[in-house]
This record gives sequence, structure tokens and C-alpha cells, in this order.
Amino acid sequence: MISRDRRRHGRPTCRRSNTRRGSATIVVLWSIAIASVIVAATQMVTWRTTVLGQSAIGRVQARWAARAGIERIISTLARHTETPDVDDPMAVVRDLEFDWTGTLESGSWDIRHVAEGEEFRGPLDLHSRMNVNSITKLQLGELP
Repeated sequence: MISRDRRRHGRPTCRRSNTRRGSATIVVLWSIAIASVIVAATQMVTWRTTVLGQSAIGRVQARWAARAGIERIISTLARHTETPDVDDPMAVVRDLEFDWTGTLESGSWDIRHVAEGEEFRGPLDLHSRMNVNSITKLQLGELP
């Protein structure tokens, strides 16, 4: 009788430990799956933040490169306004064509304009155009 009690008493104990081991394995697998999802989500958020930061840096660098190009053109115009070359009326145009491109450490600029389907280097000279609303008959007669 003692041997029967030991067998009966021993079997349920074995079943309980096997059940505990099986449920612990499931809990560990679920924990790993949840941790993997959290890590993947964190990685995606970090990657998106990095991409947004890089594009913001690119926009700032492009803005300052464009500003450098504009300031270079303005300084060329100011230099020719302060000390004009009376012997060469096209000096301003040539200098503006010379300043049409430039580079910085973080970017570059390229100033061009299109007139009548043709591309020209440098800025467009709008001040030489006549205002049709205020043109006189004399100015109209001088047009080619």
C-alpha cells in the first residue's frame, strides 16, 4: 500500500511541474515578442526623426547658400554703383556673369535666368525694361 500511495502522490507532482515549465516557456516567448515589437517601433521612430533632421539641415544649408549668392550679386552691383567704369558699359553684365556660380563648405549656388527660351548666366536685369503704363511717345519711338 505504501508503494501505491507513493505512485499516486508522485504523479500529480510531476504533472504540476511540467505544466509550470510549459507556461513559463509561453510567458518567455510572449515577453520576447513584445520586446521585439517595442524595439522595432523605437527603431522606426528614431529613423524617422533622423530623416527629418537631415532634411531640415539640408533646407538650412540651401537657404544660406542661396543667400550667399544673392549677397555676392548685391555686392557686385554696389561696387559698380560706387565706382562705375565709364569706358565699359558692359562691365556690370560681365561681372554678374562671373558671379553666377559659387560654392561654400555646405553648399553651392547657381544663378540663371531664361529669356525668350534661351538660358543666360547671372540674374535677370529687370530695371532696363520699360513700364508700359508710364511710357511716353518719345520713348515709344526709340524702341527698335
